[in-house]
Amino acid sequence: MDDIARQAGVARMTIFNYFGNKDGLVFEMMRAEFEQGCEDAERILSEDIGFEEKLEAIIDLKESAITRFGKALVIDAFTRSTKLNAYRVDHLGPRIDAIVARFFSEGKAAGAISAEVPDSVLMAYFRVFSAGLSAEGAALAADLENPDIRSRLIRMYFAGMTRVSADGLRDPGSQDQEHVGDIRR
Repeated sequence: MDDIARQAGVARMTIFNYFGNKDGLVFEMMRAEFEQGCEDAERILSEDIGFEEKLEAIIDLKESAITRFGKALVIDAFTRSTKLNAYRVDHLGPRIDAIVARFFSEGKAAGAISAEVPDSVLMAYFRVFSAGLSAEGAALAADLENPDIRSRLIRMYFAGMTRVSADGLRDPGSQDQEHVGDIRR
C-alpha cells in the first residue's frame, strides 16, 4: 500500500479512506479491468471485421487481463473476495453472456455458425473452452504463451464451433478434412 500511495502521490491514509483496505483496492482494480474488457468486447463486435477476427480479438482480451494482473492474483482475488464473486455472478456473468450471445448471433447471421446449432449448446461450448483457457498448470500456461499453439487452438475452437450439425455431430457438408489439415500446419 505504501508503494501505491507513493506512486499515486497521495498519503497512504487517503488510499485506505477511499478503498477501505487492500481487498477493496484489488476489487476496484479488477472491477475496472473487467468493465473495460466488456466495453472492448462490445466495441470489437461493432467493428466491420470478419467473424474469425472477432473471435481472435475477444480471446486476446481475456488473455491480456490475466497477463496484466497475473493469474495468481486473479485466482486469489476471486477465491478470497465474496464481494468480487458476487460482482462476477450478479453483474459480470450476465453481461458476458449477452456479449457472447450477440457474438454467436452474428456468427449465425454471417453463416460462420450453423443456424441449426442451439444457442444453449454454443454457450456450453464457450464455457468449456473458457474454463480450459483459465485452467491451472504450468504446462498449459506455457502452451498458451506459445503463439503457434495459441493460434492453432483458436482455429480448432473456430472449426469446432462452425463445423457441427444441430445434433452436435460433425456436419457432413463441411470441409473438415481440409480444415484439420490446415490446423496441423
